[in-house]
Amino acid sequence: MQKRSRQSIFPTAAGQSLNTSTSLNKQRQLSQLNVQLAQLQENLGKLENLVLVTAVQADFIRLLGGVCGGMLMAAQRVLVDEGAGVGSREEDDNGEGGDEH
Repeated sequence: MQKRSRQSIFPTAAGQSLNTSTSLNKQRQLSQLNVQLAQLQENLGKLENLVLVTAVQADFIRLLGGVCGGMLMAAQRVLVDEGAGVGSREEDDNGEGGDEH
């Protein structure tokens, strides 16, 4: 006949040690998660501020693009008008252009 070892239903020192260790691990993990959550909330606040600043800057960049486009169109008009004026003056100087003789 073999003798079986019976496990006690009462807590033992080894069982309490295991429970304490598990409890400490859970507490450590929860505190670490709490720190990470606080960091995440801080980063989300910074991201929200950056998005708002970017939205304002996008409006200004759009306006700046309009100003630059207007300046380019004005410069083209000036250069085309000057180019046409220079060409007609040369023709007038050569006697080829114009109705006057």
